Formats: sequence, C-alpha cells, structure tokens
Amino acid sequence: MKKHVARNTLSFSCSKTMKYLRTPKDIWKELSSEFTFTVDACASDANHLLPRYWTQYDDGLQHDWTGELVYCHPMFDFRIAKWVEKAYSSRCVTVLLLPAATHTRYFHRYIYRNPRCEIRFLEKPKRGFRFGPDDGTDDDPDRLGYIRPLMIVVFWNNGPIFPPRSITHGERKTSARPRRDDTPEEATSGPASRFMSLTSLAATVGISRATVRDWMLCSDLKTVRRQLLVLRNEQRGTT
Repeated sequence: MKKHVARNTLSFSCSKTMKYLRTPKDIWKELSSEFTFTVDACASDANHLLPRYWTQYDDGLQHDWTGELVYCHPMFDFRIAKWVEKAYSSRCVTVLLLPAATHTRYFHRYIYRNPRCEIRFLEKPKRGFRFGPDDGTDDDPDRLGYIRPLMIVVFWNNGPIFPPRSITHGERKTSARPRRDDTPEEATSGPASRFMSLTSLAATVGISRATVRDWMLCSDLKTVRRQLLVLRNEQRGTT
C-alpha cells in the first residue's frame, strides 16, 4: 500500500495553511542548551521561542543585529538568501536552521569555505523532522514529517567581516597538495606539520584544535591562517 506524502512534507512555501512553522522540539532543545540566545529573528506571535522576537511586521532584516546572539529559522522560501546574507554581514553570532541546499548561490557565497561559518548537517529521524503546528501543540505522530535534508549554520562573526566569495562556473576543488604560491617552508612540510603550525597559532588567540580542524574541513590552509593572523593582530591592537 502506498503511503500518502503531504505536499508540505517537501516544502513549507506550498502549504496554503502555513501550519508547519515551529522549530522541531528536539532541535531547539539541543540548540538552546548550547547557546544563550538573545532574540528570535524570524518568528510570529504564536511560535516565537524567546521572550524577545521579531515578526513579519517588524521585519528582522531591518534590525541591527550587532552584539546579539541570534536564532533564525526562516520560512523555507525564496527569502532565505536575504536572511543568510544578513547573518553573514552582521557583527554577531547567528544560528540558522536551513534546508541543506548546498547547490544554492547563497550557500557558496556566504557559507561554504567561510572560516567563520560552522555547518552541522542533521540526520533525518525515521519519519522525518517534526516542525509542528504554529501554536506549539504536538504534531500528529502518524503523519510523515519533513523529509528533505536540513542543516544548522552558525556564523561566528565576532571579528572582522570578510567580503563574500566570488563564484565562477565550474570552479575547481581546492587541492591538499602544496601549490606553487606556497612558501618554501609550507611546500616541504607535510599536512600534519602544517596543522600543528596552525594549532600553535590558534592557541595564541584562544582557538581550540577542534575548531581549527573544523575550519580546515570547509576552507583552505591560507584562508585559515589569514583569519588566525587577523584575530591575533586584533588582540595585540595592531593593524
């Protein structure tokens, strides 16, 4: 017997009732235990998760996010790129719940290989993600949930904001081998030695080895080193 899959299990924007809007409870429980959020940037009067929140009537995109610890779960529609760009360009920490749409322009311009951006791909529960009704009541357990891939994106923008990457069609993947523009020291040292060099530099600015390892998963060696040098110079009060 074929299972009936409701249209809004694939896209929220196609649901005329706009019912399934609330962040899944298990996802929110984990995030709220990790982060001390100050504002829910994309909420409604019914589904806000924090005492302080912005709705469509006091558009969060128009607010200054500087110094905030923002939670943002936007509607999964054409405006996602604007929320991602806002998070990217704001001097604050922003945590977004997004579709894992790694083919999109906003993913490649603002998220991918950004050393200040952390990507956490979420494992789909057996019957999908439970977003639940807008009023906070429990979703029907017999109903198939949202089945497309999701990710948590964290922008750690406490320091300088770099311009977005330019996108070129068919751009080549970064190679782990030494490049011609590497310094002689880098060209003769192996990946382990270069990682140790980065972690030593990171230790001077209070960045853990695990964070350096995460950055190197989504960026290249020179970009990570440049970011660490910027942070070190900021702490020393140099330019």
